[in-house]
Amino acid sequence: MRNKILLGFSFVLMVFVLAGCISIPIGDSSLEISTDGIEFVPASGEDGNNNEDNDSIFDMFGNDNDNNDMNANNDNDFNETNNNDNANDLDTDMMGQGGPGLGTCTEPMDHSTFFKHVDYDIWVPECAALDDRINLKSDYVSGDFEIEQADWEALMDAYADEFNMNPEGDYSNKTSDMWTELSNGADLRIQIWQKEEENRTDLRLTYYYPKD
Repeated sequence: MRNKILLGFSFVLMVFVLAGCISIPIGDSSLEISTDGIEFVPASGEDGNNNEDNDSIFDMFGNDNDNNDMNANNDNDFNETNNNDNANDLDTDMMGQGGPGLGTCTEPMDHSTFFKHVDYDIWVPECAALDDRINLKSDYVSGDFEIEQADWEALMDAYADEFNMNPEGDYSNKTSDMWTELSNGADLRIQIWQKEEENRTDLRLTYYYPKD
């Protein structure tokens, strides 16, 4: 009896081997065992869903290069905007006729009211607006100038370079008071004040006539 059972089992096993495949059902799917190996066969309709899920995952994570290119373009636009803003700030606050820190204006100011009493070519920033009230005395003449958006220290350094002298300034009060002797024997006093509330620098030039 036992030999018959073994013979029958061997026969069934031989049939499966000769058929080349054993299919074990698992729910709606099946597990197929063949000479090529073991393969899980999903139920019909699942392949399409899997493909759709894979497409969704690809859409979420497969476009990193596009995102990186977009970020790079945004960074470039941001840097260009910042560079343009910095250039505009420099033009507005510091650049004017005469050099950095020497004021801004749309056209050179008229200084003839002062220089008709001065027989020497004294440098004055083109953006310096002359007060019409000239202080004229027998031994000197002085004129007051206002320079919008100018820096007192830049103005002091410019006059120090102009007349080849050391700059003399009170950095705590942002003022300067310098004297120089001109080549024609006259003396020149240069006074500078920073007016931060008015966003300007005041300049007073006092020209002392040469003594006979």
